Amino acid sequence: MTVNAEDNGRVLPVARVLPPEEWERLLDVGPFHNTGVIPDPRFALVVVLEDPATQRIVGTWEVTSIGLLEGLHLEPDYRHSTAAASRLFFKMMNVLRDHHVKTVLTVTQDEMVRRLA
Repeated sequence: MTVNAEDNGRVLPVARVLPPEEWERLLDVGPFHNTGVIPDPRFALVVVLEDPATQRIVGTWEVTSIGLLEGLHLEPDYRHSTAAASRLFFKMMNVLRDHHVKTVLTVTQDEMVRRLA
């Protein structure tokens, strides 16, 4: 497949992985500008789209390591105990923090698990 270098007479932007030493540039763009936060390069990569004439970043897309929380379960006789659920929750939060996990995801179809999560 051939990619044209021009689109309607305009030179197309160039896509590349932005090296961490250039990540400060992200603070001028989109979600990074809006939050004032750049990702931790130990856990993320950022692909940028740059205007070849100005070197301005005109697009970004980040991939980050995400922890998948699985297997949330409480035995039926503990399911209505706020204290038990809180202990499990706060211990998991401490474990995630201790292991420098910044982003997690969990998926459930069980109503009880959804309420706990």
